[in-house]
Amino acid sequence: MYFSRIRRPISNALTEGNLPIQAGNIYEEHKFIWGLFPFDKEAERDFLYRRFDAEGFQQFFVVSQRKPLESLHAWEVAIKSYEPKIDIGTQLHFNLRVNPVVTKMPEGPGSKKRKREDVYMDALAKSKTVPEAERSTNAEILQECAFQWLSERSEQNGFAVSRDSVIVEGYQRFEITTKKDNHKIQMGVIDYNGILTVTDFDLFRRTLYQGLGKSKSFGCGLMMIKKV
Repeated sequence: MYFSRIRRPISNALTEGNLPIQAGNIYEEHKFIWGLFPFDKEAERDFLYRRFDAEGFQQFFVVSQRKPLESLHAWEVAIKSYEPKIDIGTQLHFNLRVNPVVTKMPEGPGSKKRKREDVYMDALAKSKTVPEAERSTNAEILQECAFQWLSERSEQNGFAVSRDSVIVEGYQRFEITTKKDNHKIQMGVIDYNGILTVTDFDLFRRTLYQGLGKSKSFGCGLMMIKKV
């Protein structure tokens, strides 16, 4: 596996007449990341990425099975082997963007029909059944449903989190329009940062390589980690 940082100064992009990839245009980001790898029409997505602009720079971090191109016009490319070795019990700072969903059976238990619902939108809808005087604020609902989603998936992904060690930074909605049929897709993303404890290295390594949640082709799922 490879861990790569791809960046370019925004000033260079403007000077060369290449407009920066606009923040929030995740379809253009998606196309750009695919273009980092040697062309292979048979290839399936084998990467995770996260846009993390720094001051004055457009910047992407990528974890991939294939090695990206080492030379990319106007972009700085730094690539290293990614084979983390982490002891059980290690605490790590993490930063994560996910597209968290819950799967429902709209026709009742036992139905073969499945429907994915945005975790936060689903929680907001449920809150409307609570008397207004007893209802939590939208910010409280976001914190609760986002932590619950992550906590419920932590054990099977090789780590543990506690409520006081996780910050839910925010929620955004994006709309993607497919070029093929002009179909509009909406997705909600939640950003986290905090401290986790590794409980199973093999499962955690799988999480680092394969990501969490849905929409991994669109900048979600990559868990960024560093030592506490």
